[in-house]
Amino acid sequence: KNYLLKLAFNLQYIFYNFCFMFRIIVAIALLLLTGCYSSEETKELSAKKILPKELKEISGMSAQGNNIWTITDKPKPFIYNLDSLGNLVQTVEITNVKVVDVEAVTSDEQYVYMCDAGDNVGDRIERQIIRVPINAIGKDKNVKAPGETITFIFPGDSAVAKKKKNNYDCESLLSFKDSLYVFTKDREEGQTKLFSLPKTPGNYTATFIDSFDY
Repeated sequence: KNYLLKLAFNLQYIFYNFCFMFRIIVAIALLLLTGCYSSEETKELSAKKILPKELKEISGMSAQGNNIWTITDKPKPFIYNLDSLGNLVQTVEITNVKVVDVEAVTSDEQYVYMCDAGDNVGDRIERQIIRVPINAIGKDKNVKAPGETITFIFPGDSAVAKKKKNNYDCESLLSFKDSLYVFTKDREEGQTKLFSLPKTPGNYTATFIDSFDY
């Protein structure tokens, strides 16, 4: 039985590798054909949607139903709501918080989460995620709403003197089930590290999950 299992595994391995190589060959052929065609007929890129000046430097987006929640890379507590065509339909000001370096946004069926956790310089220890109830935002074009704060630190984090030794710059956030997940840039190790946090407001130490080379 062990011999047959090993043989079956090896045959499956060979088959998967053959399929993988076949896909690569097909992809290269298509790229070559596309390149030959495009060399004869080039097309200029055209803008499909010109966003308003408020959205000059978008740093994060999160689709939720017909909404696209977005934030800009500015130290301002604003969340913008776009429709599926990219039209700005709402501007939401979070009235009860101050932010330092907003970098990401995510959402679920109940809340929009704005991640104020950027740290390019390396002198920041405490970070925050502000959640805003979607039902508190309503339908008005210009909205002021309070937020609830999830404050957190990273285990082992401390201020550093040089940017290249800053291993906890955090610029990505996602929501999955009952947790939030943040990703850091470990400049010394050349890795992205994944941490989890509860969605409930409070003070936390982020839980390390895994690391990935980049």
